[in-house]
Amino acid sequence: MHLKDLRARFQNDERLLGELSKLTFRLYPEKNSCIICGQKTNLLKTSPKTCYSFFFGEFTLIEGLYYCVNHKYKADNSNKILKYHSELAMEIVDRRHIITIDLMVKIGLLRYRDHRQLEEIQAFLKCSSAKIDMPLSTIGMISKRFLEYCKLLHHKYEYKIRKDIEANGGAVAHYDGATEKGCGVINFIVKDSLSEHILASEMIKTENYIDVVRILREVKFKFGIPLATVSDLRNCFKSASEEAFDKKAIHKLCDYHFLSTFKDDFIPEHSFIKARLNKSWKIISSLRKQLKTIEQVIDKKNPVYKNFKDIEQYWEDTKNIPETHRLVLTWIINFKKASSGKGVPFDLPYLDLYARLDQGKNLIDKIFIEGDITIKEHYLNFNTLINKIHNCPHWGPDFKQKIKFLKFSRKWFTKLRGVLLLGSLQDQQDPLAPLSKKYQLTEEEAKAIPVNIEKFLVEIEKEISLCKKSDRIKILKRFRDQTNKHKDNLKLPLFVLTIAGVLTTIIPSRTNNCLETFFRLVKALMRRNTGRSALTKEFPSIGALLPFFVYMKGHKTFKSLFENDEKLIEEFATITKDKWCVPANVVNLDKKLSIDAEDSIEILKVMG
Repeated sequence: MHLKDLRARFQNDERLLGELSKLTFRLYPEKNSCIICGQKTNLLKTSPKTCYSFFFGEFTLIEGLYYCVNHKYKADNSNKILKYHSELAMEIVDRRHIITIDLMVKIGLLRYRDHRQLEEIQAFLKCSSAKIDMPLSTIGMISKRFLEYCKLLHHKYEYKIRKDIEANGGAVAHYDGATEKGCGVINFIVKDSLSEHILASEMIKTENYIDVVRILREVKFKFGIPLATVSDLRNCFKSASEEAFDKKAIHKLCDYHFLSTFKDDFIPEHSFIKARLNKSWKIISSLRKQLKTIEQVIDKKNPVYKNFKDIEQYWEDTKNIPETHRLVLTWIINFKKASSGKGVPFDLPYLDLYARLDQGKNLIDKIFIEGDITIKEHYLNFNTLINKIHNCPHWGPDFKQKIKFLKFSRKWFTKLRGVLLLGSLQDQQDPLAPLSKKYQLTEEEAKAIPVNIEKFLVEIEKEISLCKKSDRIKILKRFRDQTNKHKDNLKLPLFVLTIAGVLTTIIPSRTNNCLETFFRLVKALMRRNTGRSALTKEFPSIGALLPFFVYMKGHKTFKSLFENDEKLIEEFATITKDKWCVPANVVNLDKKLSIDAEDSIEILKVMG
């Protein structure tokens, strides 16, 4: 039985645990000959240190270091001794540390897989069979070292990542940066949306041209030139892609980020409408007060109706005035629930609130006219609220003008979304679906986008020529100019390749959603672990390391390693051992010197 099994089995036996604790292990090099000349090596010194393991508890490791008399130094002009270590010792604990690999893996998985906070890990280790008590700061450093090993593991298996990319016919490289307020750095990530591998994750101060090109060149060196690149509209991103990949990778602008460029054209009017409905007329708070008075006198057994057509049908079936009135008010108050969550200009919730008020009033007028008016006071209260909007002498005219303009702008924005197939197709699947919902375009739909863009430009040009209002002409020109400027990079490239003997058409993702979602996932994990919403300290420390663990633990290439603690310990131990291996050029040193000497003799003979 292994020592770790004994400790786990008798973890409540204080006497036995005491005997199994603070053991001494003496480890010497497995081979006792010089790798250069083959002569027997001699003991140089012994190096003792106290180590901490989750399996073994506290123990003393005495490592014997050996050397060769004839090849003591790594080079003639160097004072660094060529020492021979025990491979087993290096697999147990890194030479520069006292925390063993198994304890580091245990702490790392508790922290980032099981979402334990530092205090919980400290208590767990103290109560475990290992009986280890260490400061919170030490646990934090070990957790970070675990993430550093995850990055080294990613580097070790880059050859597997290349195979995955080749199996897909190539990569579609999405790149973008994320930051946190006040931290002063940006985590820049490059991700392949086809294989779902992270190709690079690095901290940079700003998303400047030089740093972006440098990172993309490293990606090119490790994984080759991608089929296409996808980014937002930041000025340097397109040119950086062309520079790094020698203009051999097609660059595609993220459709979502393109549409987001119209945000500033919608905000002034939407903010005005929001201020009037909320602050000036207090619509929402007044509706909530009315709803409370109705709820006090009715039965709440009826189901919740989210769709207005369902409420209309309920009225037709029951003719229940108070309950229908309550359902309408509830539906109006829940106006934000119909939003996609992407913000302006994709969501205009207060324009939707006004539309709901108007639609709700029509039904409320109908039910109180058709039915027996037993609660006329509620009807009058609602009408009084609506009259504030329609008959306000100070804000009324401006408010109506803003409503009309915003409706006009939204109509053309919706058309542009439809051109890129980010509107109508999605609405057919789920009217409340956020923009990030995944759906795959067919080859025909992808080919239709360039044609749609040209038709849109012709249509909007015609509208500009017929329009007489300056504010509407201004927004129309914005749609026209922005679309015309980026139209070449809004087209979705198609790649017809032969993969495993089969002719395959690759249709890349047209948004950077794979990265946007990933950034949110990483930050959510950091907030959960720290218990804080602000990540000013944590983000610069582990922001570029955590992405490797987050993606690898669920990826098919690495998943089996992270599901088995023993396998992960073995992989990390191999990394530690390889780090301290004698370089191959040192092994071949004597052979190279003898060859050089022979060449020199031959040269002298020729010259002589």
